[in-house]
Amino acid sequence: MSIDLSQFIATFLEESYEGLEVMESSLLNLDSADEETINTIFRAAHSIKGGAGTFGFNEVADFTHVVETLLDELRSGKQSITPELVNLLLESVDCIKMLLEAAQDGPEVDAAKIQQVKQRLEQALGQEPSQDQALSEAPVSDSGEADAEMSCWNIKFTPHRDLLQAGHEPAFMFEALAELGELTATPSFANLPDFSSINSEELFLSWDLQLVSDDCSEDEVREIFEWVEDECDLEVNQGKACSNPLTVKEDAVSSEAGWSILFSPKPSMLETGNEPSFMFEALEELGQLDIQVNLERLVDFDKLNPEQLLLSWQLDLISDCSKEEIEEVFEWVEDECTLDLEPKVQQSSNEVEESSAQSGTPSNVEPPSIQSSAPTAESAPKLETQKSSASVPANQASTARKPKAAESSSIRVDTDKIDALINRVGELVITQAMLGQVGEELAEITGGSEVERLQSGLEQLERNTRDLQEDVMRVRMLPISFVFNRFPRLVHDVSGKLGKKVELVITGEQTEIDKTVMEKIGDPMVHLIRNSLDHGLEAPDERAAAGKSEVGRVELNAYHQGGFIIIDITDDGRGLNTEKIYQKALDNGLITADQQLSDSEINELIFKPGFSTADAVSDLSGRGVGMDVVRRNIESLGGHVSVTSEPGHGSTFSVSLPLTLAILDGQLVRVHNETYIVPLISIVETILADKSAMSPIAGENKLLHFREEYIPLINLRTLFKLPVDEDQTDTCLIAIVENGGQKIGLVVDELFGQQQVVIKSLEVNFKRIEGFAGATILGDGSVALILDIAGLMKRGLDFESAKAAQKRNEISRSEHADQGAVA
Repeated sequence: MSIDLSQFIATFLEESYEGLEVMESSLLNLDSADEETINTIFRAAHSIKGGAGTFGFNEVADFTHVVETLLDELRSGKQSITPELVNLLLESVDCIKMLLEAAQDGPEVDAAKIQQVKQRLEQALGQEPSQDQALSEAPVSDSGEADAEMSCWNIKFTPHRDLLQAGHEPAFMFEALAELGELTATPSFANLPDFSSINSEELFLSWDLQLVSDDCSEDEVREIFEWVEDECDLEVNQGKACSNPLTVKEDAVSSEAGWSILFSPKPSMLETGNEPSFMFEALEELGQLDIQVNLERLVDFDKLNPEQLLLSWQLDLISDCSKEEIEEVFEWVEDECTLDLEPKVQQSSNEVEESSAQSGTPSNVEPPSIQSSAPTAESAPKLETQKSSASVPANQASTARKPKAAESSSIRVDTDKIDALINRVGELVITQAMLGQVGEELAEITGGSEVERLQSGLEQLERNTRDLQEDVMRVRMLPISFVFNRFPRLVHDVSGKLGKKVELVITGEQTEIDKTVMEKIGDPMVHLIRNSLDHGLEAPDERAAAGKSEVGRVELNAYHQGGFIIIDITDDGRGLNTEKIYQKALDNGLITADQQLSDSEINELIFKPGFSTADAVSDLSGRGVGMDVVRRNIESLGGHVSVTSEPGHGSTFSVSLPLTLAILDGQLVRVHNETYIVPLISIVETILADKSAMSPIAGENKLLHFREEYIPLINLRTLFKLPVDEDQTDTCLIAIVENGGQKIGLVVDELFGQQQVVIKSLEVNFKRIEGFAGATILGDGSVALILDIAGLMKRGLDFESAKAAQKRNEISRSEHADQGAVA
């Protein structure tokens, strides 16, 4: 039976990328000969190589094999750990990743780089000849053929009890061994526990295997078991060479009388609580028993039922017992099996040898060919309370490995399915809001006990819906360590290029954030880290002259604050040079000489497009592209970034991001007849301001005097070109909002309640509009737009600037017209 392996390729690739992350992080911590760390790296490379070979990714397997060989020399002590070797292995990780991406229909690999790194790996290994070369140089006979002497391998395979639970099947390994030569498999039942301790999902068998082959090496034998090397105990020993794979073992032939027993249980026998192993133990009390397993009744793998028994056994019993004694052993299952008994005629050793020679076959029973997956769980006893006629002796208690400690289980689910689930729950939230509003209207109209019961049920529905929504949202939440894990390698590479010594300290890596936010924050974070390394930290000699440690320090810290996740990137470098930033901004025309700016306002200039303080362009900085993109990308996620600095002591970039992009808590406001949603996290305060607190500019109220500062005002009616309010009052309702350290006041008509809303993308359903983050459906079925404070600020200020410029042009044209009339 053939199995379509292509269905498992996506899982293999995903696990391989995880393995590469493990290799990279472990290599960066490989400061000394830590045996466990080296073993961790080796196991990751070994798994990638084995999987690549299975799925036909030969280039990945060949390259990783060289890496694995070098790692093997490291863990065996043949090679010493040096910074150069660590860097070479890190480059190898990059090459393996390139090859995997190419295997996944990605971009073509840089073949020259792959070959160069592979040659350096081989040089580190001393350029020893490969196994293929050694075989090609093996001596041959006069006839040009290799020596036909056979190799015999004795294999003791003892799987751990949880092997089956990990999805591994011994029969697959036996099939692969049988392809290498003649295989004899003898099961052992020595580890069977007491009947009351049996678990049908655990494996208590072990096997003694003998493989006879003409060209098989020990590495080829062990390679078959590499997928389960951590799930079994394996001994491989080479026996004496033999020229005939069918050589008769001396102890395989009996010259005594006995019985040949063919025991074929019905598939349903396990359901009755009867166990073959107990009958075998009873037979062993009668004499010497040889057991051969027959797999001919096995069906296709996808049709296997773990509760059915599809094995049969050929039993050779050397004993002078009677037929009735044997039948008594099986009397408990006489209706659950087919039993064939044949007496064995006593022969002398010479007669046995003569009979074997005439037939051309060995006298022992030939092992059955393995045709399909062996449901070894079926041969393991099933847990039942019914007792068997054959009890297990006390001295045969289980000596198997103790089961591993319980581990947290997880499943891989496609993100599209999770997104669909979240959308469905979002629709449920909207429906619940509609029902809640209908319930309130009914209560106002009719009242009564029935309506009270309805309202009580709707309140319970609301609580359950919110809990369901939060639970579903947590499915998409992942630790931010998935982002942070890339930075140790980044710091290692960049600091090496800059000639700086850097210590990276990461805290709060288990803080959870929405997967969508995490995927989009990676690039901005990379630029902020590079900025701290390039601009923030000084060179070792400069730090020493300033009385600092030569090793600079960069800290990454993530934590929750309100509905946001805060990420702080702190360095202990020179800090921001406000004078240099101010002069550079002045030279580039970003500010004018008459502008009076505080230090914090000057520091914010680094986020202006095209700004850079680098004296020369390099591959790290100096092109003026980066910090403005960082801010723009972060603000597109509904977050903001700010910077604080202390000259001579370092800087801190603080990134604030929403935990999720799917829902938000909002404040409903009315402007004319329209309802809008203001993100609650952005609101500083809502006030009813007197017009006397507003300072007129060019004849209009544009600034609000609020808590010792002047805040620009944006009238949403004017901005959205809605009808002007004809009922003029002496007060205005203002929602003061903040983004990126800047405050503005939004003039609205009325405040409604607060509500958690489901965000629907405008860009997906319509198009992107500056000033709006999306839309939502309210309880009455109407659509409300969600305001994007950052975009609204830009749109409002641009609108006011355009309107002021238009007024200036009108005044200028009016003055020219007056001058012409006078002339």
